[in-house]
Amino acid sequence: MNKLSIFLLIMVVCSCGNNDNTNNKSTVKEVGLEEIKQTSEINFEDIFGVWEGRQDSYYLINKYGDYVFINGKQIVIPEVQYNFLFEPENTLSIQQKADNEVFNYKGTYNLVDSDNDILNFSLFARYSQTGSLDLNIAYDKANDLLNVSTKDKSPNFTLTRKGKSKKEKLLFKGSGIEAGAIFIDFVNLKGRELQFVFYDGIEDDIININNYSINKTVKTKFCCDFLEDNAEYLKLINKAIFEVEYFVDKGKNDNTDFNYNIIVNYVEDNTLDASDFNIDFYGIFIGATKNEIDAKKRVKDILSMNYPANYLWIPDYKSLSGAEMYGIYIGPYYNLDEFSRQVENYRKSNPSAYGLLVSNSNERVEIRGPGKIKKTKNLD
Repeated sequence: MNKLSIFLLIMVVCSCGNNDNTNNKSTVKEVGLEEIKQTSEINFEDIFGVWEGRQDSYYLINKYGDYVFINGKQIVIPEVQYNFLFEPENTLSIQQKADNEVFNYKGTYNLVDSDNDILNFSLFARYSQTGSLDLNIAYDKANDLLNVSTKDKSPNFTLTRKGKSKKEKLLFKGSGIEAGAIFIDFVNLKGRELQFVFYDGIEDDIININNYSINKTVKTKFCCDFLEDNAEYLKLINKAIFEVEYFVDKGKNDNTDFNYNIIVNYVEDNTLDASDFNIDFYGIFIGATKNEIDAKKRVKDILSMNYPANYLWIPDYKSLSGAEMYGIYIGPYYNLDEFSRQVENYRKSNPSAYGLLVSNSNERVEIRGPGKIKKTKNLD
C-alpha cells in the first residue's frame, strides 16, 4: 500500500475529510446565487470550467496537531496534483493524482460571500466513505486565481485556470486521423476554423475527469468517413450545422504535442444553413446538374476514385455563376498554392475541368494551374 492509499485510509481518524461539514460552516452566512449576482459585480460563471494546481508534500498531522507515525515512521503525504471542474447547479468534480494513483471525487460547492474583488465559497467532495475533501475557496477576480484553504492543517494551494467551456454555432467540415487521434474540424460563423480531438491515449487523463466524455454517438456522428458506409459523412460535410459546447484547453497534455478542444455537448441546428458561415474554399468543378440525385451519384463515383468530392447549390454562393444547378466538384481545398497544383494535375486527364473559388464575394476566381488565375467581377 503506497503513501497516498494509507493517507486515504486514515482520513476519518485524522479529520482530513470530515463526513459532516455543517459544523465548519456554522458561523458563516451562506447566500443564494441570485443574491450574489445582485450584490456583486462578480459573475459567478467566471469560475466555471477546469482549474489545475499542486499541493506540496507534507508530514501528516492528526486533528490534535500531532505528527502521525506508523510503525515508528513519520507519514509523508506526497505532492498532489489537482484538477477541479466547476459546473452549473453547484456541481463539482475533482481529480487527485499522486504516486501514480488517481482518485476522482464528486461533490458540490456553496456560495458564502463576495465583494467586488473576491468571491468566497466552500466545497465538499467525496471519493468514498473514507475519503473526502472539505475546503474553502477564494476566487481572486483581478488575477483570475482560485486560492484553496484546507481545514486539516495540510498546505494551502492555488489553482490556475485550465480552460472553460463555450457554445458556438459550427459548420462541420470533416475529420481525419493523425498520431492515433481522430481530429474533427468545424468552422464558426466568423469563418474561424476549430479543431476537436478524440484521443484514447488522453481519455482518462483529460476527457473523463472533466466530464467531457466523447461517447460513441459523437464519434460515429462526426467520424463516419472511417466507417464502411460514407452516406452519413457526405450528408454532414459542409452542410450539417450544430450548436457545439466545447472545452477550450490553453496548453498541451503530457501525452500529446498538439493543442486541443474537447466536445462537451452538441445538438443539430436547423436555424442556419451553410451560406450563413463566412467560409471560402476552392473546388475543381467537373460538371453541373439540375437533379440533386444525379449530383449525389456523381460524387459517389468520384469518391470511389479516391478523390475528395462534394456538390453544392450554385446560387448559394455569389462568386459562382448563379445558375440554378448543382455543381459537382473535387475538394474542398483551402490553400491556393496546393490547390493550383491539384488543378494542373487533374486537367491532364480532364482538360475541361477548372478550379473556382467558392465564396460569398462578388469576385469570380478561376484557376487552371499555378499562376493561371483569372479574376472577374460578377454582376449583382
